[in-house]
Amino acid sequence: MASLQQYIIDVKSAISNEDSIKLKDLISIRPQGEEGIKRSQFDIPSSADVSVLPERFQSVVTSYIQLLKSVYIQSDIKAAFKDLNTLTTNLIRAAESQTNWINLPLINACKELISVYQVQQKNFPDEEPVNDIVVDAAATETGKASPTLELLVTTINKAFKLSLTDKTLELEHQKRRDIYFFLGCLLQLYFKMGKLELAKSVQKAIKGTRLSLPNFSTKKRKKGLASPISTRWYEVSYLYYSALLYLDDMDFVQAEERLSTAFALISYYSDKEAASKHTERILLILIPLKLHNSRLTPSQELWDQFPTLREIYRDNLFKAVYNGNLQQFDECCNRYRMLFLKKYLFLLIEQLRPLCYLKLTRKVCLIYKELNKDPKTDHIVPLSAIQVAFEMSGFYGETIDFSERSFYYTLDALECILANLIVTGRIKGYISHSNKCIVLSRATPFPPQVIKP
Repeated sequence: MASLQQYIIDVKSAISNEDSIKLKDLISIRPQGEEGIKRSQFDIPSSADVSVLPERFQSVVTSYIQLLKSVYIQSDIKAAFKDLNTLTTNLIRAAESQTNWINLPLINACKELISVYQVQQKNFPDEEPVNDIVVDAAATETGKASPTLELLVTTINKAFKLSLTDKTLELEHQKRRDIYFFLGCLLQLYFKMGKLELAKSVQKAIKGTRLSLPNFSTKKRKKGLASPISTRWYEVSYLYYSALLYLDDMDFVQAEERLSTAFALISYYSDKEAASKHTERILLILIPLKLHNSRLTPSQELWDQFPTLREIYRDNLFKAVYNGNLQQFDECCNRYRMLFLKKYLFLLIEQLRPLCYLKLTRKVCLIYKELNKDPKTDHIVPLSAIQVAFEMSGFYGETIDFSERSFYYTLDALECILANLIVTGRIKGYISHSNKCIVLSRATPFPPQVIKP
């Protein structure tokens, strides 16, 4: 059996040679072979035992041996989490004086810390587990941050700050090379806690920094700090949650940009099953964003690949928008209300409602023009005609007695709807309140809106 002294010598060698792979195995909770069981039999190192190591790494070794005893001898998952958290914190402190060779052992320690947290919550289900990367964090119950979860977040945040504030001059040696791992994990955890303001503060810190950040690895670039291929999974996680934050702020352009980049990164996944799973989650948000921002819809091939998305969007929501069917639009919103809320989509979906109004108004105006044979007045449409159309579209199939029924869409409400369409440039014309009509432009009353069925 290897001795404690030999183990410490191996750790010293790995640090001296900046051997990240070797050090990662030497302080892993799951080392190769039977090393974990063997190391758990070591006595807790004394100050004299670890004195040969750099000062900041001495506590790393001591906490590691204690961790293995909690795992392999005591089989105490709660103690293992605390010990692993101590190990990770000590490693972060030691990493302050190192270049980015230390990133691999640190990332592995953070991964193992999250994994142990997951196991603890599985055995003691008083808390929800942290989901996998690019996950349904919004679908879990948020706002209940346990002390264990807060401790986990604090440690990951320390690792993130270490990476962000690294001032190493040489780009290839900067710890920020792997910053997207820490960003992805941190934003995910903040979403789980329901702390969107903290997540936004992290995003604000990233936007405000003057330090160079890695390029997303969709392309090979000769200049700039390159993000390693191994972090693509976490780049996608960061971009996904970053997009959700922009959605919450109704910044739909930035949200689309983030998700489009994430979508491109997924094409580099080697795990096809994970690629398909993550693609569907991203497209759930990206598809309505594309329609809202640039009036684009997916190809038939993409609809065929993701039948669930086809059912939600093409066959219901987009069909309602394309046909100006207010009743179908409302039914779709009600049917998928919880999904839209959990995915931070509800505000975006509501922004598609004016497109439904636009399509219906255009239909009414075209019909009125056909019926009105006078070319001098066929561009002046009474609001009452549009009001009746809105009422029938919103309550399609119901028996409507217009002589007794109060309109759901009042003329005042209708004027507000049409005024909004005019202000946003979707209709050219003006509203005559006194004459209760809309006067359309003779040239192009309805600028082209590329909305495909």
